[in-house]
Amino acid sequence: ERTTNGRGKVRSATFSYIQSLDAGSWFGDEFSGTSVLSLRELLLWQKEMGVYLHLEIKPLGYNFLDHALEIIMSHVYQYGEPEKIKILTFQYEILQCLLRWGDKLPRVLGVNICSKKIINLALDVGCVQVNAYHHTLSKSHILQIQRSKMKSGAFTVNESVQLERLKALGIDVVYTDDLKLTLS
Repeated sequence: ERTTNGRGKVRSATFSYIQSLDAGSWFGDEFSGTSVLSLRELLLWQKEMGVYLHLEIKPLGYNFLDHALEIIMSHVYQYGEPEKIKILTFQYEILQCLLRWGDKLPRVLGVNICSKKIINLALDVGCVQVNAYHHTLSKSHILQIQRSKMKSGAFTVNESVQLERLKALGIDVVYTDDLKLTLS
């Protein structure tokens, strides 16, 4: 409901239903009628355009985590441009699995609230970046992340006042729905 005209849980929907939804109107009238891409379609687009992609893997059920992650990663390597992809997730077990497999793609841990414990967990699974909800980030968090040789990221920053606060704190990366906002 947040980003399409659909209703209900994604996990309860068929892919054909999801693809029938309007995923663009919430962003602006000019995007009305935009459908949800499959992972394959997204990765083919990424490769064609040569853009960098932070691919967020939503939480996976523990009973099929390895199998689902195998499918996702095989798509990444088959259809995408892996040297321009970072894997982002809020599910620590996904990062553990990628580390166990020896996967070399850069890993990013997403969290709602940053802490020293979170930073250490991110380091333990070889993350290059920690992303936290922008309201919860402090100068201390950002410095701890950066001193740990990782980048600091903030989501979802959609107002210039939020961006200015984060710039003043020394943030490295912001995620936004408003492409007019920029760190430079």
